[in-house]
Amino acid sequence: MIETGSSLLYPLFNLWIPEYVKAHAGLEITPQSTGSGTGISQAIDGTAQIGGSDAYLSPALAKQHATMMNIRWRFPARWSTTISQVWTKPI
Repeated sequence: MIETGSSLLYPLFNLWIPEYVKAHAGLEITPQSTGSGTGISQAIDGTAQIGGSDAYLSPALAKQHATMMNIRWRFPARWSTTISQVWTKPI
């Protein structure tokens, strides 16, 4: 499984992925810091299974790509952003 996108979220994925993989035997996740726009476009075209972005997915894109899941996360203000989003495409 490939996670790509937000350079802001990349350090967090690098912390979370090893623990998640430990709990889910046989799963492999490769994180990539490519930028939010690339994360969105690669999740949409199927190049990546998880596309991270710290920008909102527009209602038009969400409607056009109904298989995409829009997951919002809230972070403490001291972490440079208060709301981030991740786009995932079901496997």
